[in-house]
Amino acid sequence: MRTGTSSPAGWKLTCLVALLLLTSIGVGQAAERLTVPDEQSLPYYARILKYVGYTDTWAIVFYRPSECVPADFNLYGPGGVTFDFEINDEDCPVLVEGYAIRDPEAPPGTPPLKQHLEEADGEAVSIWFVDGAEAREALEEQGVLTVPELEGMESLRIGLADSFLEDLHPVGGATVPFLDLNASGTLEDGTSFSMVHVTANSGFLTQTSLKFKD
Repeated sequence: MRTGTSSPAGWKLTCLVALLLLTSIGVGQAAERLTVPDEQSLPYYARILKYVGYTDTWAIVFYRPSECVPADFNLYGPGGVTFDFEINDEDCPVLVEGYAIRDPEAPPGTPPLKQHLEEADGEAVSIWFVDGAEAREALEEQGVLTVPELEGMESLRIGLADSFLEDLHPVGGATVPFLDLNASGTLEDGTSFSMVHVTANSGFLTQTSLKFKD
């Protein structure tokens, strides 16, 4: 497992959030480390990131195979994820692995203080890119955003990230919400891509980049 968790593009923002975390939750706070997904579940299929690379591009990061997502499941939820606590890992396997840091005294169901993910051994994380205007139109018409709707979009570009790193300080678990996601790989047409998306304070602070190269 790799130990690096922040990209060069996001190091300033990462340092700022790290300082906020140290001053707000304390370095010596008791915590336990759980492996993902064996000891800590991953109760969602995907994450939606908006305005990636400071463009009107949405990236849908699939932590599980898109083909096992229920056809009527709404992927668009608060904070970019919609939870499904009834996912069966055998029927819909997790494409990532990592660990979570939890407060052992927190009430059941409380999100972890921190979660680190990377691509599982032998797996690649599927990332779909769509035009934001087309995604918003689908939401306005249907009120939901599903896999079949995404598959029908003219702007859809599907990629596989063979390099994936994500550090998350979740809302409801961490004092200072924070996401640092780094991915690179290849689109179906052979175009390579790289993406960095760093947000803090529920998106108030954002640093992002998106590059495609033939």
